[in-house]
Amino acid sequence: MKKFVFILLFIIPISVFPQVEIILEVNQPPELGYELSKQDTTIEVGDSVTIANDIVIFGGSGEYYYRWAPSETLDDPTLINPVATPADTTIYVLSVTDNNGCNCRDFSMTYTVNVKESSVNTEVIPEDKFPLKVILYPNPNDGLFKVELKGLPADNIFLSVIDNAGRHIYNKNISNFAGKYIETFHLKLASGVYFLEVVVSDRRLKRQFIIN
Repeated sequence: MKKFVFILLFIIPISVFPQVEIILEVNQPPELGYELSKQDTTIEVGDSVTIANDIVIFGGSGEYYYRWAPSETLDDPTLINPVATPADTTIYVLSVTDNNGCNCRDFSMTYTVNVKESSVNTEVIPEDKFPLKVILYPNPNDGLFKVELKGLPADNIFLSVIDNAGRHIYNKNISNFAGKYIETFHLKLASGVYFLEVVVSDRRLKRQFIIN
């Protein structure tokens, strides 16, 4: 007797799912950063100064939000250039956040205000007796103006911009004055009356100017 062996083949269909490659393009904004030529200034006790005048923030996206600390001696710690009136030397730290909530984590932006004791009393003298010729132009101006100093050489000349309330908006020490000096100011200030103060040795000159 012959035996028959039946082999049943079951063919099971296999569904093959093709791979799908999805490419997502994400526009990553450039990293937040800053440029600042000078990170300190010196004032006398009782004076005020606007800090980080020439700071430039770059990168990130959208609008920037600022926070300075410590804030107790600042007029507004949320401004990029607040006015500081510290009683002692103070290191201010700035944090910056952009419109996406990203902040500057890769650097520590600091600005130091050195506070020194008041210098010897200075005498305000008439312009025709002041040892330097002081030229400020144009006047009035919109915060963009030049100051030109001419005269005999001097070891140090102190240059300040003061608002009508007596606060020092800008201070600079010009060392080794050789007889001529020109500086261009770019100040973002409210309209009003301001004063340019120039101090040489024990003599002081105050020149009024107007910002429109």
